[in-house]
This record gives sequence, C-alpha cells and structure tokens, in this order.
Amino acid sequence: MRTKIAICTLIVALLMAFTGCGEKGKDGKWVKTQIIEKDGTVLTGEDIGPTEVYTIEGDRAWYATSVEVNGKEVGMELAIVDNGDGTCDFRLIVKGEPSERLSLLKGVKFDGNKMTANMNDEYTFVFEREK
Repeated sequence: MRTKIAICTLIVALLMAFTGCGEKGKDGKWVKTQIIEKDGTVLTGEDIGPTEVYTIEGDRAWYATSVEVNGKEVGMELAIVDNGDGTCDFRLIVKGEPSERLSLLKGVKFDGNKMTANMNDEYTFVFEREK
C-alpha cells in the first residue's frame, strides 16, 4: 500500500512540474517599489517618482503610470520578447508586431515575486508582484 501511495505522489508531483502547476510565472500585476542607483543607494516611497505598474498576461504586458497627459492616464500595451538568456525585453508593438528597436524595458529578470530591469547601467528598477 505504501508503495502505491508513493508512486501516486510521484506521478502527481511530476505532472505538476511539467504543467507548471504551482508556479506563478510572469503573469500578474507588478508594481515599482524601489530604484537602486549605480552607487548602491536605494530609493523607495515618494523618491521613486510616479507609480508604474505592469500587468502581464502571457506574452503581453500593459504598462500604466500615475502620470496624466491632458487629463488622461498614460498607458500602452507591450510585447514580452524572450532573449533566450534568462532575460526578456518589453517592446513596443508596431503594426501588430513587437518592434525590433523600441523597448520600454530591456534585460528584465524575474525571480519569484520580484522583477528587475536595468536602465542604462545607471539604475535598477525593482518591481514586486501584487498579491
């Protein structure tokens, strides 16, 4: 009986691992929480500027900020392109396709509930997944 339970448990664990069950992946709402400057200074709260949020679903992200232009929120849909090295770029969509040259974020890394993006080797933006 113990052998059957152990085998069933192993099968369920393998199925979960191969289907991605239990992993949140990239999907969700990511909110900017910190900016780390090149010298290691960590900025938080009001020091990080306007609110920035990326809502990710599959290979698309919706960018929104608290900045308004002419009384309207600024936001845009972006394509998430895997770079094949553990990072991805958030690219503007031009004529229905991800742009080859225009990216809002480059070299984005995901680590659990943390997302980081380096800006011109001067700043690292840190985003946390909203629960």
